[in-house]
Amino acid sequence: MAECFNPGDFWVPFGAFSQMVIGGGGQPVHLKGQVALNRDGEVVGAGDMRAQVRQVLDNISLLLASVNGRMSDIVSLTQYTTDISAFMQAGDIRKGYFDPPYPVTTTVEVVSLYDPSLLIEMTAFVEIPRDRFQRPDGARECMDERPGNRGYQGVRPCALHCVIRRKHVYQSLPVNELPIHMLRFDNERFYRLHHRLSLKR
Repeated sequence: MAECFNPGDFWVPFGAFSQMVIGGGGQPVHLKGQVALNRDGEVVGAGDMRAQVRQVLDNISLLLASVNGRMSDIVSLTQYTTDISAFMQAGDIRKGYFDPPYPVTTTVEVVSLYDPSLLIEMTAFVEIPRDRFQRPDGARECMDERPGNRGYQGVRPCALHCVIRRKHVYQSLPVNELPIHMLRFDNERFYRLHHRLSLKR
């Protein structure tokens, strides 16, 4: 089981997060970035940060339940929001879904998500004890046979759709012209950019 750790001589976390998590050798599970969609694919709480945070965390909880996982199994949570002030004010909602010890978290403000009415996207890395983990019915390899959309070595990655901005927005540029500081995550495009940046190192 993963262990959370907050060094005694380090600053004290001010929210539902830990400074460090030490892996425990459980079954690793990677979740796709979750947004505020219901089971029919409809946006829940358009323009309402608090409603969307609840829906996103409910979605994550449902995904974990399908493999006999729990919210306490989350090791790392990355949060992308279009309004970081409103998101921070919803901290009480996030805290209600977790019990200490908390996962490590990273929060990034982005230009937009794929739908302008969406305000938050979360993706998680999870480690479920192997004696509890249960492979879901209908699980299959994530191979994508569609031409031109094979991802990395034929495997479709968990997708994340956002644009990260520093000084400018580069939404209209082709991926081979994107500056190093900006990433647009979109299946195969992510791996093309990652490969190009690796060659520059």
